[in-house]
Amino acid sequence: MLVARRRPRLDARINDLARRIQEALPLNHGARIDEHVMILPGCIIGHDSMIAAYAALAAGAVVSGGVRVGRRAYLGAASVVRDDVSIGDRSLRGLGAAVVRNMPADVLWAGNSARPVRSKANRT
Repeated sequence: MLVARRRPRLDARINDLARRIQEALPLNHGARIDEHVMILPGCIIGHDSMIAAYAALAAGAVVSGGVRVGRRAYLGAASVVRDDVSIGDRSLRGLGAAVVRNMPADVLWAGNSARPVRSKANRT
């Protein structure tokens, strides 16, 4: 019978790393982040927000409270998402885009306030 050995030094390093990540990321009450999400430095995630799997938040992105970011969605650097907005799966927000309304899936949005630029269905 095999007995798993505990590695106290490794466990301590993992706990220390988790504590430092938690201190560096302003994650408010009730926010949920799924697996394989990329969050770069300077991002702020508001209360009761949900970031789905494989989404990416570039540096300085701000997600207000109650926002749902879809699977494989991308928020460009310094983009801002207003509270209680839904961002569709596989949609892209450009650099500095201000999102003030719900956004469907598979669309590239840019500008302030964000407007649709291109849909994946229209791509040639």
